[in-house]
Amino acid sequence: STQHSLRLVGLVPGRMYYYKITVRDAAGNLAVDNNQGQFQTLVPMQPPFFEDAESLTVTNWTVVSTDDSQREWSVGAPQDDHTSQPCPGCSGQNAWASNIYGESADIIDTYLISPALDLRGANVAQLTFMHDYDFVDRTGSDSPTEGRLMISTNAQSDPVSLAEYHGYITNWKNVVVDLTPFAGRVVFLIWNHRLRTASPEPPVLRPGWVIDEIRVTASNVTGGAIRVVNNISQARFSVQRGALIQSGQGMDVTFSNFPPGTNVITFGDVRFYTTPPSRTNVLS
Repeated sequence: STQHSLRLVGLVPGRMYYYKITVRDAAGNLAVDNNQGQFQTLVPMQPPFFEDAESLTVTNWTVVSTDDSQREWSVGAPQDDHTSQPCPGCSGQNAWASNIYGESADIIDTYLISPALDLRGANVAQLTFMHDYDFVDRTGSDSPTEGRLMISTNAQSDPVSLAEYHGYITNWKNVVVDLTPFAGRVVFLIWNHRLRTASPEPPVLRPGWVIDEIRVTASNVTGGAIRVVNNISQARFSVQRGALIQSGQGMDVTFSNFPPGTNVITFGDVRFYTTPPSRTNVLS
């Protein structure tokens, strides 16, 4: 028999859908089957969201690995000869680990995908988590060997990179990521450990990436206005708050409903004029 799959995009969370399948074989015979004809999409998690991996039956998380990946994300107490235990300030010893026992590998390409997180109705959002990692090139031929943090807002487009990690750290570190540019959407967070080596030698031990104490907060705060005034109409500039960037052009431009916090205004070059220095202001 032949198996087929169809990816459905643009579905609304928490809604019942009904369907039927109609197929015709090479001889022209028609068959209809609805396989009970219905399914319901999951409801996204509402912030504040917290995951400490202490339950070994963590739900709503997804692990996806390439066919040739020799290791993949799992939950447990890391025993990789790199990660220090216990994690300072963490709830317990369990964590998500891309190679929990630090076993040998020459190909790792594994993705840890969070539950759907509902940032609709918020205009400020933040991700924090603890992590420890070792992505050291142990053969001189590793390329790539890294960890990537990404966010997905649309199944039809590629995830957006939030951060990349290389080398190693000697102890757990707390990471803070501004998710404000993605407020107002349903999002998925993705941690990807990828390693490939061209070394002809047998695979070597790979400690990998360990994450814990994952927290997402979101709120709807009263926005403010930022007014940029200058003396030439050709002026181009951008206003940045964390990863949120808005651009403008002209002598007098107002950005409304801008989230509070520290903002940096950067001006672009205009021929025959002196470019003003960047300015930092706090919007409260």
